[in-house]
Amino acid sequence: MRRILEIVLFASPLLFPRFLFAASIGSFADLVSYFLSILNLVVPAIFALTLIVFIWGLVKGWIINAGTEAGAEEGKRMAIAGIIGLIVMTGMWGIIALAQSVISF
Repeated sequence: MRRILEIVLFASPLLFPRFLFAASIGSFADLVSYFLSILNLVVPAIFALTLIVFIWGLVKGWIINAGTEAGAEEGKRMAIAGIIGLIVMTGMWGIIALAQSVISF
């Protein structure tokens, strides 16, 4: 876990160069545009992570632990959590697209 935190802290300035180089944000529209561009990078990454959790739940529940009831139940829970995550992420992506079309960036 500590290694993942180190990687995230090291990579975060690479994702946010405006903060790294202290570039000024001129207006509110620039701030909203910058925030939406960050979300356009983050949402697909979280969507992919959610899809991986869903697929791992299916593999773990119905292939790896097919013989044990407890393992199958854990896999079912992971698959349901993955489905809920995919639904939430799809809704979030839609809300972001709606906000971009309303603000027209």
